[in-house]
Amino acid sequence: REIGENNAGEFVEKYHRGGTGAWCAAFTSWCVQQACDELGVDMPFKYTGGARNILRQLEAAGMSFDDGEPQPGDLMFWWREAPDSWKGHVEIVTHVADGMVWTIGGNRGKFPAPVRRFSYVLEREQKFLSFGRLD
Repeated sequence: REIGENNAGEFVEKYHRGGTGAWCAAFTSWCVQQACDELGVDMPFKYTGGARNILRQLEAAGMSFDDGEPQPGDLMFWWREAPDSWKGHVEIVTHVADGMVWTIGGNRGKFPAPVRRFSYVLEREQKFLSFGRLD
């Protein structure tokens, strides 16, 4: 969770590898890096603090989709402010059933925003951009 002020604290710095700022993508990058290290494989995208940056990397690698059913381990992306803005948000899909998607993510909600679980009715997500499937 954030500590001291918005987008700050020891955990935000850990996910950003010493930096600060909006941290949903840094948290996601950190989680993917931990999994890749454990599996002994390369990350499918470059570690970054930008949600739209992750999405662009996955799109370029043919690893994104906006229709079809997600599965656990996929990344879920939303736009912020406007669909064509550079700003976005990303979370990790943990479960899918009956039109619902459950995720885990950070930096969502009021300060102090913790890492926590969320649930969505996919057809109601107006700011949904895409999923990313990590190979």
